[in-house]
Amino acid sequence: MSASASASAAPPGAANAPVPRGYRTWVALVQGLIVVGWAMYVLYLPGLLKSAGIDARLAIAILMLDQAIFAACDWAAGAYADRLTGSARRLGPAVTAVALVSSAAMLALPTVARLASPAALIATIVVWTAASSALRAPVFALLGRVSGIANKSGPVGMAFVGLSIASALTPLVTTALAGLDPALPLGIGAIALAAAALFATRIESRFPAPGVATGEATPASATRWVALVVLLAAIGMQVQTAILSKPAYVRLAGPDANLWLPTFWIGFAFALPLAVRVARGATPLAHASIAILVGAAMLAVASRAPSLAVLVATQLVAGGAWGVLTTVLVSAALALGGASGTGTAAGMVFAALAMAALVRLGLVAAGIAPAPIVAWLPVVAWVAAGALLVARARTTDALLAVSDVRAIRAG
Repeated sequence: MSASASASAAPPGAANAPVPRGYRTWVALVQGLIVVGWAMYVLYLPGLLKSAGIDARLAIAILMLDQAIFAACDWAAGAYADRLTGSARRLGPAVTAVALVSSAAMLALPTVARLASPAALIATIVVWTAASSALRAPVFALLGRVSGIANKSGPVGMAFVGLSIASALTPLVTTALAGLDPALPLGIGAIALAAAALFATRIESRFPAPGVATGEATPASATRWVALVVLLAAIGMQVQTAILSKPAYVRLAGPDANLWLPTFWIGFAFALPLAVRVARGATPLAHASIAILVGAAMLAVASRAPSLAVLVATQLVAGGAWGVLTTVLVSAALALGGASGTGTAAGMVFAALAMAALVRLGLVAAGIAPAPIVAWLPVVAWVAAGALLVARARTTDALLAVSDVRAIRAG
């Protein structure tokens, strides 16, 4: 890819434009609200199904359907965002409109469930799931209008701050909300997300205007393999945090186990400043491969932790490794996507995360989650992800180091 080709593909003003004021805070808030909304939905889904006349045991199947829809729609939403940008059309109005549909569907879930119509509830769930994709990949597609991985890594890190805080608080929030009527928590969550979505057009107006993309694009394989690494590593993360962590804490902390569940995400959050610095460095993927392999070693120790102190320490380091890996990989995918493919790149990453959640739910549904071999799945997945990173890091770091891709180093 030549510097001149890539430069011609950038929107006007992108080469010198910083990430606009307010975008970082907005994207962190939106991603955090999505996590909290999903946690409340999972909490109340069995009761909603029962109210609609559906066997609550089918909740796991519904959740698997949700993740499959997320995977397809995240990719499609990212590609559509690129189409809008490529034709010099604004993205904000479409994001707001679809996000409002998602919020309305979430708000309607308890009311529709009380109608005792299984078809109506499933349809509402599908609408909510599909429409919620508007606030994932398209939000990151806006970063295609600024140049360089360095400019993209800061907002990605802030997005993960919102995600990590929400993930850390989720066990405590769901415990507190367990006895409430779902209408109030789901309603508050839907309204908060709708309010955040209303700012999409204002935030977009602070970016350089979209331009018609021309010139040579980065090969699609450059972002596809990044998404594959995300998939492998995310499978390990899902199994570790959603299947293995709680039994380990119950064994070592007893009734206080829930208080320790956020440990992984606390490590994730504290590592994000370092993760952003790594993403802005000369060899981000090489350093990310080291991080994930160190994380794999920590997961191996955690699987046989002899004490609570050892378990907490290894979970903190593993969470930090996940923070470095995801920040670097998402930033790299967005940079490799270029001005005309940032949305698609983001969609591929979010689709990989959804597929990893689907794998974890599949293990639970199949009844093999407690099997001893599953305890080693996170380690194997992270070692595989690290090996793939080691194999491809040098080539991809060289691509990211091209002057037109790394045009701006502040952000």
